[in-house]
Amino acid sequence: MKNKYSEELKKGLSKKQIAKGLRQILYPDMDDADVENISICLLCHLLIENRINGILYRWLKYDLPFSDKMNEKKIKDELLGKIINMNFATKYSIIYPSFSAWFKKDSETVWKINDLRNDIFHGRALKDAKFEKKSINAKGIISKLFISAQEVVMRLDKFEGLLDDRRAICEKWERRLKKLGQPLL
Repeated sequence: MKNKYSEELKKGLSKKQIAKGLRQILYPDMDDADVENISICLLCHLLIENRINGILYRWLKYDLPFSDKMNEKKIKDELLGKIINMNFATKYSIIYPSFSAWFKKDSETVWKINDLRNDIFHGRALKDAKFEKKSINAKGIISKLFISAQEVVMRLDKFEGLLDDRRAICEKWERRLKKLGQPLL
């Protein structure tokens, strides 16, 4: 006996129809609002993860040693690929000690959003997923999550500025010494 959905798939269903079909198979009591809330939760996490990926990449690539024989683009691309493929907890743990010293509240918000993402993504909590101990379906919680994610991204940008401040000062002095005809080292 053939599945109703497999026959319809052969006919060329829209993405919306496929999504609805999967939802009916996996979670029949889930409605469009639930799916939108879940999507927002996952995208808020992705917003933060993409920013952390960028911070790690820019931080590490800056100090990579290259010679004429090396393919600099290939090495940089490989570095980015390795960072992207790391699990979130590992990459965040690299910056967490310093980030949390400067931005304690936001550093903990990252873990809360990651826990929410894990609960949703691994199927532990979909309809009953919570952010800061309140259901994502409760009034105002999705907005609070979105604003929290944006605040974290702003703090991550400030954190990256802190990482770059020392380097920028060194580059400024290097240019100044060069103008004066003095070697940096």
